[in-house]
Amino acid sequence: MLVEIFHWSLDQIDHTDIESLIPFVFRYPRWKIERAGNGTGKTAYADQISWM
Repeated sequence: MLVEIFHWSLDQIDHTDIESLIPFVFRYPRWKIERAGNGTGKTAYADQISWM
């Protein structure tokens, strides 16, 4: 998911602490649904999401 949606390299994922990815991975589907249809078309980055 992180590679396909956010274009993170496998190296970036490998060097990221798993504890910081878990909340992101579990909350992303709900976040995506809540923002569907707003027409922004922006990419979400983990360090820019307020609930992280």
